[in-house]
Order: sequence, then structure tokens, then C-alpha cells
Amino acid sequence: MEERKAVELGVANLAFVGDAIYELLVREKLARKQASTSGVLHKATEAKVCAKAQAIAYDFIQSKLTAVEKNTMKRGRNANTTASNRNIKPIAYKKATGLEVLFGYLFLSGNHARLNEVFLIIFEFLDTEKT
Repeated sequence: MEERKAVELGVANLAFVGDAIYELLVREKLARKQASTSGVLHKATEAKVCAKAQAIAYDFIQSKLTAVEKNTMKRGRNANTTASNRNIKPIAYKKATGLEVLFGYLFLSGNHARLNEVFLIIFEFLDTEKT
């Protein structure tokens, strides 16, 4: 998909795809990194893909993004969403959505090298953060 068309997609569509891509990348990285049971891998995945961890990643990655990437992520954060999670503050949930929108945008625009670059920066940061 052309970058222009990916930007024009709705936030819900980008977040939907971005959520799946982000989780898949986390699962792949964890599976390659540690030999373990599926239960342990699942728990480690949940710790990195939960809204709280994604909100932390949102704040951390901003300074490393291009203007278009920042705007895309902010567009996701600022979108009117009716979904929420009672275990997390609404702003953290919105930031998590913003991060998912960024991943959806990067994937659908075909910018897989940049997607992996951003992901690795976030993954390494979250590993040291111990969210």
C-alpha cells in the first residue's frame, strides 16, 4: 500500500492492524530470545503488549520518530475511542492506541525496515524498564 493511502486509513483500522503486528513482533522476539514454556512466553508477551507498557513505549519513542510518524501516532492518541480499560488511566489507553496506529501505519505503508527499527528500540527499552 502506498504511504499516502496508509496515512488516509482510519485510526481504528490502523490500530487494529498495528495491535496484531506489535504483538506478533513481541512474540517472535521472545520466542527467539528465550527457550521456555508457552505459559512463560505468554506472560512475558502480556507484560510488553499491555496498554501500560505501550503507553510507556509511546512516551519513550517520540523523540526518535520522524515528523510523519509523530503525527500518525498523535492522531491515534487523539482519536475519539469508546473503548477503554478500567485497569488503566484513559490517557495511557489513548497512548497505547497511538502506538498501535504507528505500527499499523508502518506495516501497511510497506516500511518494514523502519517498523523493525522502531520495534527493536522499544523492545530493548522495555526490557531494561521491566514494566
